[in-house]
Amino acid sequence: MAYDSLSALAARALLDGVVWAAQPGRRGEVYARAFAVSPPAPPRPLGEIEVVAVAEAAFRGPWLAAEALDLGSAERAPATGSTAEGLLRLAAAGVPASRSSRSTWRARRSTSAGSGRVTRASLRVPQPGDLKAMAEAEVICFADPWPSQLLASELLAPGRFHRVAVDPGGRLVAYLLAACSTSTCTCSRSRCCRTAGGRGWRGSSWTWRSVTRGDGGESVTLEVRDSNRPAASLYAALGFELVGRRPAYYTDGEDALIMTKRVPA
Repeated sequence: MAYDSLSALAARALLDGVVWAAQPGRRGEVYARAFAVSPPAPPRPLGEIEVVAVAEAAFRGPWLAAEALDLGSAERAPATGSTAEGLLRLAAAGVPASRSSRSTWRARRSTSAGSGRVTRASLRVPQPGDLKAMAEAEVICFADPWPSQLLASELLAPGRFHRVAVDPGGRLVAYLLAACSTSTCTCSRSRCCRTAGGRGWRGSSWTWRSVTRGDGGESVTLEVRDSNRPAASLYAALGFELVGRRPAYYTDGEDALIMTKRVPA
C-alpha cells in the first residue's frame, strides 16, 4: 500500500471498522475513499477513489475530513490530532509514498576533493519515512530546527512544492519545502545533507533547478542569511537577483537577504 492524502486522513481514526476519508472536490462534491481501520495498523483502502455528492455523504460514513470541509449532516468519525499525526503514524508503520509521485534526477557531482564521480540520486515527493531523516537534518543544520510535527504538517499543506533527493542507498541527500501560488513560489526550507562517510553534495543547486523549470509559478523567492555568502553566490549563479532585505528575520537577529528569480514561460 502507498500513502496519499486520503490514507493520511484515515490514519487518524480511533475506531475499528470502516471509515470514509474525504478531500474537497468541485462545488457540492468531495473526493472520497473507504478504508478498513484498526489502529495502530495502517488503514487499508477498500475500492477506488470516488466522487461523492455532499448531499449523499450522510448515507455513508463515518467520515474523516478537515473540519472546514462541508459534509452536510454526515457523521464524523472520532479521530486523533491532525492529519499531520496521521502522516506520522503512516511513517512509523513504514508506509511508502505513491510511486506515481516519484521521478529520477541525475545529481551533479560529489563535493569530495578530486572525486569527479557522477552519482545518481532519486528526486521525488517526500514520503512519511523521510520525516525522521529530515528532522535529524534540521537539528544538525539549523539553529531553529522544525520539529517532526511541523514538518509533517507542511508536507500535507495545500499549494506546496516539496522535493527530496535520496542517494542510491535510500539516504536523504537534500530537501526543498516551498509554498506556491499561480504567480510565485516561495521557499520555506531547503537543505543539502551529508552522506555517509562525511561527503557532502554540492550546494543546493538541485533544489532550484527543479523548482525553476516551471513547476512553481512565474517567479521563485527565497531568503538567505546576510552572512551566508556562499549560498547567496550560488543562488546568484542560478539567476536569482537581490531584491530586498528583512531586518532581524532570524531568531538570532540576523538580517535575511531576499532573492527572486523569474521563471521563463
